Amino acid sequence: MPYLALFFLILVSKGVGQFQFSVSTNQSYESNPFRFVNDEASWIADYNFNLQYDFDLFLISYQGGYSSFAQFSDRNFYQQQFAGFKRSDSYEMGFYFQNRINNQSYSFYDYATSSIYFNKRFNPEYLVVFINADAAYNNYNELQDLNHFLLSGLIKLQKSFETRSTIIAGLSLKYKYYLNTLATEQESASIQYSILGNGYGQGGPGMRGRQYPGMGYSDSLGVFISQIPALSVGQLNWYVRLAQSVFDVTGFAVQYSQSILTDGNNRDLAGLTYNYADESQFFDDPMGYEQKTFGVEVTQILPAIIQLKAGYYYTHKDYAVQNRYVDDVTLDEQQLRSDDRNIMWLALLKRFNFHILGGQFLTASLDFQKLINKSNSYFYNYKNTSLNFGLTLEF
Repeated sequence: MPYLALFFLILVSKGVGQFQFSVSTNQSYESNPFRFVNDEASWIADYNFNLQYDFDLFLISYQGGYSSFAQFSDRNFYQQQFAGFKRSDSYEMGFYFQNRINNQSYSFYDYATSSIYFNKRFNPEYLVVFINADAAYNNYNELQDLNHFLLSGLIKLQKSFETRSTIIAGLSLKYKYYLNTLATEQESASIQYSILGNGYGQGGPGMRGRQYPGMGYSDSLGVFISQIPALSVGQLNWYVRLAQSVFDVTGFAVQYSQSILTDGNNRDLAGLTYNYADESQFFDDPMGYEQKTFGVEVTQILPAIIQLKAGYYYTHKDYAVQNRYVDDVTLDEQQLRSDDRNIMWLALLKRFNFHILGGQFLTASLDFQKLINKSNSYFYNYKNTSLNFGLTLEF
């Protein structure tokens, strides 16, 4: 797919369609990007670009992004997406293909996703209704027992009042179907060997020589392979959000959401390695636990049209299949993992007119976030503090 960028440039030279282009970078410092028990910090640089053509009947786009870790260069990766879609004022439908390319030491993170989707907006007299349907196929090059189809549907209702209040409520249902049947413990052992035999070391991939129980030993993948033969899992999610504009330049919102597993069990990779925040689909899949979340946000428009936002979110999570570690050695086979997560954040954003080098707009952002995760399982008690500066240039 990298050759698609050249294809877009050829179209530009021929003056076909309406071309849009943007580039962005995010430079951040994180005190614990991989969520270790003991913090290990890193500077992280993200470089992204987006190419888009708007034809009369449809749009196509290509997005690419490279992430670089100053202190963990072996974790660098490239991610890309090609999409085609058609939209109007009331609906959007389309497809996309995306994949991730990692260094050889972390090739087990390589994956590809294919998806089709449809969004529709209705405007009855007193209410706005949104519906969404999505079907996706996710393929993992080396972790093939996680390959699955994912079907999801969403309905969202929105009602605004003359008091400048808005209520939004949503209900969604997700269904995941695994393609590979997990048959025996002997088959599980062969899968363990194939993953851990790629030169990652006894500490397990990502551990850099550390030896933790369940990471690099014979039972390292037993949690999700030998104990969970389920072929599918379903999840019901709902949320309600209340937003209120206090003055012309001030607003706040409160939100509550909950997810419930309806049937089956998720295949979970907990115990294989620690993960970067963007890798939650591997090691902290939202369909692997039930959760309740409460959040509050405040928005203030400052002079010079600078947007200031602050928020706090609390989440309680009960995992469906992960047993807890009492300490760095002892696994409690009777009690499952349970987490409490607190996130506090503050963000500044400013958009400028920018007509240099053919540009149109330049957006600058500055974000601060504090994350505290408390768990009854030893390896999931961690903290992370991040500071991020971003620039986006639109052409």
